[in-house]
Amino acid sequence: GNRGGGPLCAAVSGGRIVTLPLFEAEHTAATRARESEFHPTPGEVPRALIEGMRAAGHEPLPLDGEVRESAAGEGALVDAVELMAPSETRLWTLYELRADAVAKLRAKYRPNVARLHRGDFLNCAEAGMVDRVDLDITNPPWSRILEWAAASLLTARVVALHGPLATVETPERAAFFRAHPCDVYPLEWRPDYDGRGGVARAVAWFVWGDGRGGRWYPLRRPG
Repeated sequence: GNRGGGPLCAAVSGGRIVTLPLFEAEHTAATRARESEFHPTPGEVPRALIEGMRAAGHEPLPLDGEVRESAAGEGALVDAVELMAPSETRLWTLYELRADAVAKLRAKYRPNVARLHRGDFLNCAEAGMVDRVDLDITNPPWSRILEWAAASLLTARVVALHGPLATVETPERAAFFRAHPCDVYPLEWRPDYDGRGGVARAVAWFVWGDGRGGRWYPLRRPG
């Protein structure tokens, strides 16, 4: 059942919302998502990764298959990928907790472009309600980025997470990265996520997958 009587995880298909049970942590997750954890992703951030991987000669992200945005927000990252890497074979799976954002996603994307799930990705993953995909590319809540990485690695062939470069600091985090090596792509600039100026800390992309791990390639700001 819906433990604690909290919100529900809802699969949205063709404009119809099917509610599914969530977990006790949902209220906490909702609070986090409504507050400072929401970082809309400027289009130049995923563009820098795609262009930088090409410039470095690294295997590109698998953008033509099943792609997941597990912290979709209002679709900023999805829009950026669709603009710079259009594909007839890509199908998005989007997870978003906030009802207003889900409504915007539902109005923006047709069912043949994206499948929508209203709920917290980590709770859905814990419940075994997350299907495996070719790629999970997202800018997750930064305070939960290692939890996001762990869940994504179990359910995606390639994982690309955007977050603070300091994610690699502290013994606990270092142990995770030793156990799960990834390529690190630090941005050479501080993005402006909310229109109030660049963040005060360095940020990067972390990319996991077969044949990846241990490479460091700084990303230039797209012109």
